[in-house]
Amino acid sequence: MASIQAISLDGAHKKLIDVGLERWARSKCPVRRYGFLMSNAAETFNARILWARRLPICSMIKAIRHVIEPWFDKRRELVNARDHPLTEEALRKLIEEVEKSHFYNVVAITQSTFKGLMPCSHAAASIVRNNELIYDYVWSYYKMINLRDTYELSVNPLPHRDEWVVPKHIASIKVLPPIVTRQAGRPPIRRHRSDTEAFNRPHRQPMKCSICHEPGHTQTTCPLQIRENNE
Repeated sequence: MASIQAISLDGAHKKLIDVGLERWARSKCPVRRYGFLMSNAAETFNARILWARRLPICSMIKAIRHVIEPWFDKRRELVNARDHPLTEEALRKLIEEVEKSHFYNVVAITQSTFKGLMPCSHAAASIVRNNELIYDYVWSYYKMINLRDTYELSVNPLPHRDEWVVPKHIASIKVLPPIVTRQAGRPPIRRHRSDTEAFNRPHRQPMKCSICHEPGHTQTTCPLQIRENNE
């Protein structure tokens, strides 16, 4: 804050103080609003190949290929069978926006003035008014041609090591196993989460007694059970 105050000529420092530190400073925010690291796709794939990570490197690559290859084949068949220029999800969203635009009073619009990934209802109304093709205003990311290119390549098997083309400066390097001391117990298989990665721990149900149905203890330590045994 001292650095901002030193270079602030338009009262920016005072405005930040007046608005409240909790509204923009992460350290003062009462809730966790920033710094979320989402890696759902990586976590899903990591869980799928968890068993293969214990194999030797070549065997692991072959195992991962057997996992990926059916995915590519299935999705390649789906995208090749679709003859619409947009993906199914993009077309559904676009239809929703077009239906909203039926009662709008609009003005002209051109591709040079429109900037966005998917036309909203206001842009869709103007595009339809100009008798233009609305698909031309959709970002190429949502078009089938790019989706086909994603699954066009094949996942080839790993060739025999005699067929590997290894550069000389790589082949001359002798790779030794790392010097590690194995700890007691089973080695961890889950990924170590970083300190800045937000995740929700599973909510544990409170312990409840099956005799008196009160929380905080079980039937073994239930006061009613102990009282009956003493009597």
